[in-house]
Amino acid sequence: STGYGLSCAAAGAVLLASASKTSLGLAAFAHCAGLVAYGMRLAIFLFWRQNFGYPEWRKRAANSPEARAKNVAIPVALCSLFYALLCSPALWASRAAVSGAMPTAASLAAIPTYAKVALGVQWFGLILEAIVDFNK
Repeated sequence: STGYGLSCAAAGAVLLASASKTSLGLAAFAHCAGLVAYGMRLAIFLFWRQNFGYPEWRKRAANSPEARAKNVAIPVALCSLFYALLCSPALWASRAAVSGAMPTAASLAAIPTYAKVALGVQWFGLILEAIVDFNK
């Protein structure tokens, strides 16, 4: 939903606001900025799809099993888990940078390999989702 996208963007924005770029370092800053970008991209696309695009989508959404479900506790719990798993890496990276557990150098060479891989996956996924949504 649009609210989900905006909450992801807000989580990233709060993490960015809670520490300056210099105290976060490049890796944690990129994680948080990616979360903001993901949330805003998703919210904008879902808002556009619901209000301006895909007239057949509304009919299909109204007839979906989720729209007719009587018990929404399980879908809400699973979405909450997904949200937590999506936002956690940015939180962990910012906490590690602020506590000194992760280097806060501004150079790419100083970023640990695992953080480079995680950032690559995050930003690749963001770009891939944007391309897919554009082509829907």
